[in-house]
Amino acid sequence: YPVNVYACLYCAAVSWLALRTSVMCPSWLIQGDAILPWLSTGIFGFSLLAPFFTLIAAQDPMEAMDGPSGWMVRAAKRDEIPSSGLPELSPTELLRARGLLAIGFVACIFAPDSVAFALGSQEWWGEVRESFPSQTMLESSTALYGLFAVEASMLSHRVGKAGVAPFNVIVPSFAVVCFMLAIIPCVFALQWLGDDISFFSYYLMGMD
Repeated sequence: YPVNVYACLYCAAVSWLALRTSVMCPSWLIQGDAILPWLSTGIFGFSLLAPFFTLIAAQDPMEAMDGPSGWMVRAAKRDEIPSSGLPELSPTELLRARGLLAIGFVACIFAPDSVAFALGSQEWWGEVRESFPSQTMLESSTALYGLFAVEASMLSHRVGKAGVAPFNVIVPSFAVVCFMLAIIPCVFALQWLGDDISFFSYYLMGMD
């Protein structure tokens, strides 16, 4: 259940970014720039912090009992924390948490765009599109491949639950797949689109 909620939130955030940076972005979506970018940023951050705190809790269950790690493990286990401390995570759960941590690092690649939309809205994005005509193609396609990546991770979850292959094989394999889907298309796009895009400087446009 927590994994499904995580995947749904991640898909919603990446789908918003893919559509918001697309030439097909509807006017009603632009009106949500006051709140949707912040929500998406929170989701991207949570995708990294949730498995991180879960793994921290596994190192010292008693110490982490009352902190954010305790909340994360309680949510994952879906039961009350006993007085003896946090429930111990199984080797499979630890392995899956490490896989989610790797995916969380990839997810945070999208956070700067979300923050930039939150701070600059359409004024910032309009200036970016004018200065870098192909930025729309880069950002929307990268977010779309990020959506494919999370779908690949959910496929691995279903494959593991069905017993098709052990998690110690599935998790690292699909972590590599997710990384390839989220990163490699962006790298090729940077090479292909050349001077029509910006990698870092566009974040600062329209912010003064």
